This record gives sequence, C-alpha cells and structure tokens, in this order.
Amino acid sequence: MGENIKSSKRSGFSLVELMIVVVIVGILASMSLVSYRKAVRKAKLTEAKLALKLLWECNEMYYNEHGFFFGPAYDIGDTGVSEIAFSPLSGSPLFIYSIDVDSPFVYVAEPKDPSVGGDHSLAGYEIQLDHNGRLFIFEPGMTEVSGRSRFAPTGGFRVGG
Repeated sequence: MGENIKSSKRSGFSLVELMIVVVIVGILASMSLVSYRKAVRKAKLTEAKLALKLLWECNEMYYNEHGFFFGPAYDIGDTGVSEIAFSPLSGSPLFIYSIDVDSPFVYVAEPKDPSVGGDHSLAGYEIQLDHNGRLFIFEPGMTEVSGRSRFAPTGGFRVGG
C-alpha cells in the first residue's frame, strides 16, 4: 500500500524563487555598473593628470634652458609642442591641452569630445595644473576649487590676454 504514495519531494524551483534570484542578480549588476563607470571616468581623468604634469615638467625644463617659459597662450590640441618636447600620450587623446599665460601660468585640459565612448563621463570636467604643479579638478557644475576659478569651457581654443 505504501508503494503507491507519491514522494513529497519536489524537483525544480518555484516561480517566486526564480523571481527573487533574478531581482537579486539585477541589483548586484546595477551596483557594479555604477562602480565600473566611476572607474572608467577616473582612468580617463588620469590621462589628463599625467599629460598636464608632463607638460608642466617640459615647460620647466624649457625655462631652465632658455630663461623664460614657452608661450604666449597656446592651444596644444592633440599634436603636442615640439619646442618644449611635449607630446600627449600615444593613441587618440581624450583631452585638448592648452597653456594659459595670464599671470601666473595655468595648464588646462578639457575633454576633446565629452561623449567619448557614448557615456558622456567627461562632460563638464576641466583639469588645471598651476605654475607650482598643484592639480585642480573641476567637476560638472563647479566654478571654484580651493580658491582657484574655473576657466569657461572653450573646446581647446584659448585667447591670449
């Protein structure tokens, strides 16, 4: 008699259990996507920091050799400046570099195309390096950092003053 009784064990998952797993995986994926985007933006900004520091060092060496800094105001773009031996990083640069010679010198990096990669992660950013080698990062909407004013975005074209 006991042989005809169906086993109470079930096989597989219920719909509710599967939905809970899908929701948990979705939450984890969205959290990791936000972290990924922040890491990508940070890596892109690192390119500008390194290039500005190199530009500053090249201009300092130019000063040591010639007794004056390279200028006047100059849009470096993505080609570099052979006079001071500065060349942006290899590949396709994400930023346009310029030197603003209004006293004191300021080295500026602005996104070449804020929509690079289609994610607009650089839109509204500006990076500045002052004559002492201090770095200032202006995020979207910021007009001042540590008492330093932001330049209006120019698309890489600066007018001498």
